[in-house]
Amino acid sequence: PDFDYATRSAERLEVPIGERIAAIRARKAEERARAKAKAARRPEHQAGTAVSSPNGSGRPRPAARGARSGGRNPRGSRPSR
Repeated sequence: PDFDYATRSAERLEVPIGERIAAIRARKAEERARAKAKAARRPEHQAGTAVSSPNGSGRPRPAARGARSGGRNPRGSRPSR
């Protein structure tokens, strides 16, 4: 037999749960800090510009033609005209 069952592999097969949890907590803390900084910048940005919507009219854009908020189209897969 060419396989030695007594040898240990040089690399770990799994990351220990403690390390995984620590990495997740660090990532979430970074995301919270970024969101807090973004929220702090938002009032400054809105005060500088009168129009806040991307289309320039100050109103939300209408939904795309044929888009439904109810999910599936009851008449099949063809969009309404």
